[in-house]
Amino acid sequence: MRVNLNDYRDYTSNAPPYENGLIFVQSGVEKKDIDCLLMWLRRLCEANEGLSFMLVTSTHESKGNIQKTTVRTGKAGRPKTVVQGKKAEKHIHGLIVNENTDTDIQGVKKDLQAYCKKRRKKRTNLKTQKITEVWQGNLSIVKYMERQADSIHSCGEFDFEYFTSPYYMPPEPDNFDNILDFEK
Repeated sequence: MRVNLNDYRDYTSNAPPYENGLIFVQSGVEKKDIDCLLMWLRRLCEANEGLSFMLVTSTHESKGNIQKTTVRTGKAGRPKTVVQGKKAEKHIHGLIVNENTDTDIQGVKKDLQAYCKKRRKKRTNLKTQKITEVWQGNLSIVKYMERQADSIHSCGEFDFEYFTSPYYMPPEPDNFDNILDFEK
């Protein structure tokens, strides 16, 4: 199958619009921490129209060879997906996207930091979060998150799957150092 460069440009230019967003990573989490964060993010999205989130739990390192395989057991239902690669401490990757210009992403960032600070007082093994702001045209991180995910949770009306397609070519970011620092 031949693919024209214009196909990539057309697909990328039709990406769902968004104003800005946040990416965060936190390690040292357990199931209860993930459930509490999911509940908090769902409430945040319900309170602020235009906010959507994607939360990914992972137990694999981002560096190295990561492969997803499907295990067929012969039973009815969805086949189990297994991620193979170098093991790491359980951690989460989160992405909050703001489609609305009325919602201030700085306020959401402060709320997220306050929530995690409060949560760390109860759970001492939680490590400090890394929070990075993301601007228009820089959602290539979705493919990275989906590749190493053990489980994926999302809420809101934003189409995150659009950015996992091989046709999506993100434009060159203005601050490339920020992205490279995040993926380490």
